[in-house]
Amino acid sequence: MNLRKLTCVRMLAVAAGFLLGMNLSPALYGQAITGSLLVHVTDATGAVVVGARLKLTRTQTNVSFQAQTDDRGSYIYPQLLPGQYQLTVERTGFQTKTIKDVRVALAQRGRVGVVLQVGVITESVRSEERRVGKECRSRWSPYH
Repeated sequence: MNLRKLTCVRMLAVAAGFLLGMNLSPALYGQAITGSLLVHVTDATGAVVVGARLKLTRTQTNVSFQAQTDDRGSYIYPQLLPGQYQLTVERTGFQTKTIKDVRVALAQRGRVGVVLQVGVITESVRSEERRVGKECRSRWSPYH
């Protein structure tokens, strides 16, 4: 009789452990610890900017993530730790734009729309005159 009771108690303990584990598994495995960020870059006319260089820096750690926009002018930064970031966007022919207060929230996809303004293209040419070696005058003559 004791053996029978012990076996029943063990079976109940295993069943209870199994049911408890089933109830806790979503809490243990289903929780996200990151968020994501969609960056979309356009120019002043609304046209997408392809190939814009993106630099996303987490302000708490100064860790940076670099990327480029795709043919839709977008890029998704996946699996970012929640917190505050700084976004810098550059493209040849446009002014660089920096957004200092970009927030990433837990289990959320944030969205940042960036409008780049046409930049002034300047070209500078620097010219220097340099002499290489010493200037020599020869006194040699075939008649000496």
